[in-house]
Amino acid sequence: MRAIYTKYGIDFSLEENQIITLVVENPRVMNDMLRDLFKQTNGEEGGWILSEQDKIFPLDKISLLVDNPLTVDCNEKKILTKLYKELSEQTKTISYEDYTQLNADIVSFLDRL
Repeated sequence: MRAIYTKYGIDFSLEENQIITLVVENPRVMNDMLRDLFKQTNGEEGGWILSEQDKIFPLDKISLLVDNPLTVDCNEKKILTKLYKELSEQTKTISYEDYTQLNADIVSFLDRL
């Protein structure tokens, strides 16, 4: 997946479990970038493009901007939906035996509480 900021020609690749460090030394440029990112994650227009194989994704549909991790509401529907989807996909890759054993262990643990 690629992230592109058209206003300043910034283009970088996003990969799962990879941290990207983007150093912006000019405060005005940083402000422009963050303002556009905030606007786009709220459904407005901006200069960011998120794409994969010639398909452009709207930021408000597939992303969540966490500007302060200490204030994240873990019960927010958007976060829970993405988490459940990811967990569902992960369980499909686990063998059925392992899945049923894990399920039984969880039920047993909850019974002991």
